[in-house]
Amino acid sequence: IPCRLARRVIALSPSIFYQYLCRGWARPGAMRQISNLFSLDVRPTAAEIDVIRERLLGSAERGIQVVSVGRLEVGKRVDWLIQAWPRVIAACPRARLWIVGDGPEAESLRQLAVDCGISASCRFLGAQPRGIAYLAFADVVVMTTLYEAWGFVPVEAMACGRPVVVTAADGVRDQLTDGVEGCLVPPGDSDRLAEALIELIRDPVLRERMGVAGRNRVARLVASPVLDQYIELINEV
Repeated sequence: IPCRLARRVIALSPSIFYQYLCRGWARPGAMRQISNLFSLDVRPTAAEIDVIRERLLGSAERGIQVVSVGRLEVGKRVDWLIQAWPRVIAACPRARLWIVGDGPEAESLRQLAVDCGISASCRFLGAQPRGIAYLAFADVVVMTTLYEAWGFVPVEAMACGRPVVVTAADGVRDQLTDGVEGCLVPPGDSDRLAEALIELIRDPVLRERMGVAGRNRVARLVASPVLDQYIELINEV
């Protein structure tokens, strides 16, 4: 109801823009699509990443680190990732999965990891104050979700030069081009999720190429262009 009454409604991503139009949740003339702004200043320093690497890995042999950052709740569907991981670890025994975040599903997800037999290669780190630092620590970032208004995790990962594997869900699929900055997989398709992760884990050249493409893409979300759009909208109103 508030959106139907509003003079202007801002959708943060193209997919959310079209959802509101198709469902009649806002008047077509009131809709505007403007992304969240993003500051590259939030990227962690090399020293910050080294601290995390030392704390988590110590002197252990360095494998490939896959990181998921987000609230552990039903809509984030981290269970899809956990269910895909046995296939990943069978193909890539040196890979490790780090799950950063907390929430109402935390205990059930930990139990699911035990049931899937992946406890040795999957570790839950709980809530952390600087999630982006763990994204920068990663070799591959993964995000499984049903819906986002605007996915911060893929953007933060790309800003750090990390390739991303995400579900092709509204609010997230707009953040990257499949095969360019990362991989889009169908929601709920754990097999396809595993295949995408295995491909990136095995191919350092592909990881590097996607990481560079991601950094270039995020550059257009910096403050000035986005603020210009808001200024234009305010003047229009």
